[in-house]
Amino acid sequence: MAIPVYSYVRFSSKKQEKGDSLRRQSTGGEEWIARNADKGYVAARLTLHDIGVSAFRGKNKHTGALKLFLQEIESGRVQPGAILLVEHLDRLSRQGVGEAYALFTQILNAGVHIAVLKPYEQIYSRESVNDLVGLLLPLIYFYLAFIESKTKSDRLRNVWDHKREKAKDGARFDRRRPSWLDWDDNSQNFILNHGAEAVRFIFESTANGLGQRRVLKELVHRFRPIGTSQRWNSSFVQKVLNDRSVLGERTPKSADEEGNRVQAGEPIQAYYPAVIDEELWYRAQASKEANRRHKGPSSHFINLFSGLLTNAHDGFPMHIQTTRKPDGKQRRLVSYGHISEVVGADSVSVRYSDFEDNVLRYLHEVRPEDLEPQERRNDMPLREQELSGVELRLSQLREALSNPTIGHLPTVLASVGDLEQRRAELLEEISQLKHDQHSERPLQSVKGIVSILKESAIAERDALRIRLRSLIGQLVKSMYLKPEKHFGRVYTLVQINFRNGRYKLIAFGPGFRFGLNEQTCLSDFGVDLTDRVAASSKIVFAQIAEIHAQPPQTPVVDEVPDRIGDAGEVWLRLQRSKMAKQSFRVVPAKVRRFVRFVGHCRSSSEAGKHWNDWVGWLKVEIAAGRMAPATARVTFSRCREFLRWLIQKGAVDDLAELKVSAEVALGMKDHKKEGAA
Repeated sequence: MAIPVYSYVRFSSKKQEKGDSLRRQSTGGEEWIARNADKGYVAARLTLHDIGVSAFRGKNKHTGALKLFLQEIESGRVQPGAILLVEHLDRLSRQGVGEAYALFTQILNAGVHIAVLKPYEQIYSRESVNDLVGLLLPLIYFYLAFIESKTKSDRLRNVWDHKREKAKDGARFDRRRPSWLDWDDNSQNFILNHGAEAVRFIFESTANGLGQRRVLKELVHRFRPIGTSQRWNSSFVQKVLNDRSVLGERTPKSADEEGNRVQAGEPIQAYYPAVIDEELWYRAQASKEANRRHKGPSSHFINLFSGLLTNAHDGFPMHIQTTRKPDGKQRRLVSYGHISEVVGADSVSVRYSDFEDNVLRYLHEVRPEDLEPQERRNDMPLREQELSGVELRLSQLREALSNPTIGHLPTVLASVGDLEQRRAELLEEISQLKHDQHSERPLQSVKGIVSILKESAIAERDALRIRLRSLIGQLVKSMYLKPEKHFGRVYTLVQINFRNGRYKLIAFGPGFRFGLNEQTCLSDFGVDLTDRVAASSKIVFAQIAEIHAQPPQTPVVDEVPDRIGDAGEVWLRLQRSKMAKQSFRVVPAKVRRFVRFVGHCRSSSEAGKHWNDWVGWLKVEIAAGRMAPATARVTFSRCREFLRWLIQKGAVDDLAELKVSAEVALGMKDHKKEGAA
């Protein structure tokens, strides 16, 4: 009966592929199978090659061909009695005794034999697991393989430690450098070239809120490419923003057992000339993080709250929906669920300009201390002290591992793993603390930009809004909106959740604003907007809307204003005092639409020409399908009532002829019959 032999070939560095390692292992396996052909051994069809794959960190077990072989065993496609052939046990693992022994016994317990060629030929089977004496050699081999790899790693780290000490005295051990630097033979040091200006521009533009695409576009127009590249590309921009060489740091790197360049020790400070300072670095990082929420096609209009807004009723993001009105575009925030026609999605929209005005007003007036964390302290010294202790203990354990007589080896290895993980966590925490220390305070910058935004020139406004959007993203984690419609009017509750864990509630609606310069909490409205069930079930504006919808006393009109707009507001107040609040809801929108269309002309015969233009516009809207005939009729009727009132007050001339032509234009009367009459 044929017994399949799976020959496993592995070496760590891809450079070894050009050497003799592949040929030696492959030939050795083939010769072993040929010598033992009389025992029924035949080469299996499955090829197991891990070329340039490390066993020191167990990558072959997790992603390589060895992982595939383990899966084949588990699936049953590799039957018990099959043989896994390796040149040496260290081809399976160099992780140390614990991990290597677990892998070794996993294969043997599945009934698969392991054949090794060096230091001498031997076959291990399931029975070998219970043979204490027989297991001593494999355990020793695994241990020695781990120590060898560990020694190489430590030796390389020591080399870099020595180079790092020499670098403090100004020594430069090679000419490796980023593309914005040149080597100067006279000074035997690095100098900035023309690319440094482009690098500074990348960081300054990113810190000011520009996205990667816009930065790239500006680079193409303003700077010539640097290095060997013939043109700018987005990958270069992304790489530069993550490269601390711009701060003058040199990060020691070396090839690991996988052939990849990895960090070897701590960065060397002030090795290169710095292009930017740490403040600009951390500002750019914070802005880059905030810009991740603003992905998508760019448009002329800049939404200051892109990626932050959520509808509290249905949980969908709030998007801007733009419609054309007689006086221009109108932008409203509406649930994406409603735009996508999702059943049950919230259909109430919020005028974007009202929302932006109220949120910016709050951010401009809020006190910085209201947003400070309740327990503010500087953890940097504590973290740095703990890091020093962890590194000292790691050094002691690594020294102990080099001692062949060490006891409790698995325990020591586990301790090293735990300490290395804690070291990585501390380094990340310290980096974040530095980020917080060097970044500008977003609230102060928001207040400054809001102060000058309205007075700024149109050409500067987009740049300011981009910067403001980035700062708001650094300050605010999310915003939840709860819009409610009562008596035809929209009232909105907004919960602003800040990144430091604080939150703030503001509310606004017709003639109503709440939350500015006031201490508010969730109990003021009795709802947490992040709780979708509570937010959608509780009505918070019914009483407020009831109060604001009460008709005022009938005003006394002694004199009609001589401008259409002012006269329209007076007439609306008169109508509101006469009509029920439910009936009044459609009146202002129709009349104000007419007022916006005709402008604030004087209420004289001038109104006649504007009325003709207004009727023509209604006719066009009906023909284009943008306005239903019923809506046009209601709009026309309300505006006709307004003009009749103006006629009665003697504010305009008699418009009877215009009235007839308007009705004909709207299809309210038959033109031929009217003419015959």
